[in-house]
Amino acid sequence: MVFLSYLPSSAPSLTESQALYGSVFSGLVMAAEAEGDALTEEPSNLVLRSVFVYGTLMAEEVVDALLAPGSGTARSGLRTSRPGKVFGYGRWCLRGNQEQPGMQVMPGALPAGPLVRCDGHLLERLQPSELKVLDSFHDPRFKRIVVEVQAEDGFGGKQVVEALMYVCPSNAAELVDTQKPWNYAEFRSNYLNRFIAEVARPHRKRFEEQEAMEREANAQAAAPS
Repeated sequence: MVFLSYLPSSAPSLTESQALYGSVFSGLVMAAEAEGDALTEEPSNLVLRSVFVYGTLMAEEVVDALLAPGSGTARSGLRTSRPGKVFGYGRWCLRGNQEQPGMQVMPGALPAGPLVRCDGHLLERLQPSELKVLDSFHDPRFKRIVVEVQAEDGFGGKQVVEALMYVCPSNAAELVDTQKPWNYAEFRSNYLNRFIAEVARPHRKRFEEQEAMEREANAQAAAPS
């Protein structure tokens, strides 16, 4: 996973309602941790091409920079996106530190009470190569699990579909600051452009360079001696 190389110059303070939200759901997270992770591990034989995203990847511009550099929109190819929500997980800011000072611009999801809702987008019809990019973008301590997403069906109704989701397990809960709920509108307003320029695009470039190195190494290994 790639982290911001800058500290937000003027990060907005939490409102009283946000602070209350964080306090209430911190207790739910602690309760969930006491019971152990209720994570549904991804079966090795399961092929899913949908991912539920709840943070920076909700922005089509970020998805474009990672998965479709140079294209007009994330919806210009096979990929589709629609609003959705997952119950049982809370979404909070990641903690910053000296090595990764901008982590708090990004969120992590923790197991929480069954009534806690995590809003996001459902990315569908992803290609295997695109899933590989998303894997590389997330912190390796996160788990990729299978969840049920309540998504809009395009006709004013809802449907429940299975999708992959990257979450922070309880044994890595220190990554998340449960006193600071993550806000998408705040991210778009204050950090989106810098995030694309300093995180998403550089990550895509490094990913392509790594892929090229692996292809070259594989070709050399396969070449007759």
